[in-house]
Amino acid sequence: MRYSKKSAITWGLTALLCLQLSAVSAAAQPVENSGAPAAAKPLAAASSKAEQEVQAYYEHVVEYPKLDAAWVAWARQHNAAVGAGEYAGFLWRADSENAARLPRNFRTCQSPYTKAVKGKFTAFMNKDTAPTRQGLDTLRISGSAEMSYKEFQAAVEQLRKLTTGPIYDVDLRQESHGYFDGQAVSWYGLRDWGNADKKDDRKAILRDEQQRLQAAGENSAGLVVARITEQAEAPKIVRKPVVQTEEEVAKSLGIRYFRITARDHLWPAPQYIDQFLRFYRGLPKDAWLHFHCEAGAGRTTAYMVMVDILNNPELPLADILQRQYMIGGNYAAYTIKNPKAGSWKAPFYAEKARMLPVFYAYVQENKATGFAVPWSKWLASHPAAGTASI
Repeated sequence: MRYSKKSAITWGLTALLCLQLSAVSAAAQPVENSGAPAAAKPLAAASSKAEQEVQAYYEHVVEYPKLDAAWVAWARQHNAAVGAGEYAGFLWRADSENAARLPRNFRTCQSPYTKAVKGKFTAFMNKDTAPTRQGLDTLRISGSAEMSYKEFQAAVEQLRKLTTGPIYDVDLRQESHGYFDGQAVSWYGLRDWGNADKKDDRKAILRDEQQRLQAAGENSAGLVVARITEQAEAPKIVRKPVVQTEEEVAKSLGIRYFRITARDHLWPAPQYIDQFLRFYRGLPKDAWLHFHCEAGAGRTTAYMVMVDILNNPELPLADILQRQYMIGGNYAAYTIKNPKAGSWKAPFYAEKARMLPVFYAYVQENKATGFAVPWSKWLASHPAAGTASI
């Protein structure tokens, strides 16, 4: 979608309201369509760290009024991530529109193998031989991207065709997120690390989420909500939305809720795997787990792979990884052989590929004892575990 300079700048000014800074929004003045990018006006009260971040985003929109340049690249070039940290949130992201359909990347372990092995993935999987389905069709798990309210309804309806037992929404997101009028939204910072400054403090993360959602529900001036790829797209303004947490939505749909505040792109920290294993061991036998992160790819697939390993440790890890890919996930052990300069995801891919065989070895060694030794303690006592391979 393209915008005139005047409309884009107007949107840029409105974006100041994202942080509910009344002093900032009062100081911002309309920019006329003069034919050349206007200079950003200094904010009258841009003294706080949050105001500086908003000012930086405003300057980006002034420089690129058609929104045809990546905010992420601009922010890095201008060292614009000031205030709460390099990855501080700056915009409400539209994660999923409130449409009556299944969510993106929805799959269950009963799903057929529909995702072909091709392109870069042929270096990791056998494209000519399908992995075994032994133990797969009986796994009571599913996965997807973040769900709007109506998508959540559709997912629950679909899962109710497969189970009469309790369904758990396993929310794997560290990002502060929730619902505006049924639309799934989250507070976005670079790399989707808007809560990275919380240092994995669960209480601080949940407090941030609660405070942001509460403030959004009380905001009558206007909040900008936009899709995020490498830049903000299709922005719209919402005022005093009906705000809900994901836990509230899950319970309203008759299912249970469990939260793991895992950071996007990373292999789960030891405490998150410990938390999940404690939860998993205490589940009723007929429980169904629906995992989701933002896109339904990285974190979601990692946890689905872990559950597959927990239930089928006798199978080759290569088969488990490939079948979770072929039902619609990603390839959890993907690596970049020769990463380009600036490829920030490459080391995180490598870490996942290194740790998956380690977790596989942990399960094989500890399943007979009911995992009496926690993952974090076992990992600390096995310093050479990282040398394992698939």
